[in-house]
Amino acid sequence: MNGWSVLIVDDDRALGDLLGDALGLSSIATFGAHDGEEGLRLARERLPSAILLDLRLPRLDGYEVARRLKADPSTRQIPIIALTTATMPADKARARDAGCDDFLAKPFDLDDLEATLLRHLRRPDAHCGPLAASA
Repeated sequence: MNGWSVLIVDDDRALGDLLGDALGLSSIATFGAHDGEEGLRLARERLPSAILLDLRLPRLDGYEVARRLKADPSTRQIPIIALTTATMPADKARARDAGCDDFLAKPFDLDDLEATLLRHLRRPDAHCGPLAASA
């Protein structure tokens, strides 16, 4: 096992389950949140290796979640990949300005998601998260 953990923050529970199952086939542990406040709390508590973040969330939108995580020294280095139906160039710019490291438009190919995620997880400066640190 590679020791990576990924937080999936998406209010679409079926999509979250699908992503968790797909990443599990690559031996990537996942856990999920279904609104922005829960995602922010879990990210701070569990320090995942990466975060897949829907930008349109209840309670606290993904843009604000990303801003808060990047402002916090304990979570600043965690790669955040935005997943959204918002696909205009301004949406991508807003996601990057909020602190997202990458952007995938829904619907996306699972192979593209995995390739994007692995590119960030394998960066030399990537946050490894508690599971990787103990592996």
